[in-house]
Order: sequence, then C-alpha cells, then structure tokens
Amino acid sequence: LNHQGVEKVTMVDIDEELVKICADLLSEWCGKVYDDPRLTTVYQDAGIFVPQDKSRYNLIVWDLVDPHRWDTKDPTAASGLYTQDFLSSIKDHLSENGILSIEYAHRNRHEMSNLLKDWRKIARRHIYIPSFDEKWTFALMGRK
Repeated sequence: LNHQGVEKVTMVDIDEELVKICADLLSEWCGKVYDDPRLTTVYQDAGIFVPQDKSRYNLIVWDLVDPHRWDTKDPTAASGLYTQDFLSSIKDHLSENGILSIEYAHRNRHEMSNLLKDWRKIARRHIYIPSFDEKWTFALMGRK
C-alpha cells in the first residue's frame, strides 16, 4: 500500500487477535495501513476463503507458517494449505499475468517443488535467515 498504483489489497489472516496486537505494538512497522481504504481485512482460514472467493488478483503473497512442526513431522494448522487443490485454487484467482510470491524453509524444498511443478518459475532466491537458523527460499511463480 506504499505504492500509489495499488488499487486494492485483500489480507486474509486466521488470527484477528494477533493482527490487532501487531498493529498496536508494531505501529512503527505498519503505520496507518489498517486505516487505508484500499485494504480489506478478512479474518478467516485461507483454506475456506480462497475456494469461496470469486476475485482475480495480479499478485498473491503467500506468507504462511510451516506445514509441519519443526521438531517433528506433525502437521500444523496450515498443513491443509500445502496441497495441490489449494494451489489450484490460488492459480484460479490469479489474473492472466498474475504472480504468486511465496517463501518456504529449505527443509520443505522437496515438498514445495512437487507442489509448484505446474507453475512457471519467474525468480527464486535462497537466503540464510539467522533468526530461523536455516536457509529459506523466496520465489515468484506465474500461472503460465
């Protein structure tokens, strides 16, 4: 929303309380973003919102927690979003030249490579994140 060319943003987050805490305690990071009339905030599980939504987007930023707990392979609440069905729903919402921005832990690279095999790779960078003590992949993917 720092860019004037952005017409609208839809933010989907399952945790309304956390978003409000961050808006209050991290206001120097997010400024007045929640007062911007171009922002629509939806507090819902993305696994429910995305298949029901009828909108088209030029950019979808997928910023999710890991599909598995760090110390085990037990699923997290987000594990249902790491499926071919969900990624197909995301692809259906992208405009013809739309882009998916996604990041994921290096330890999940094989799982993510399989999920993203039908997407066009635009750019990919691997970066070590000291606070996570591991490498992460940041990728831009296209539908064609």
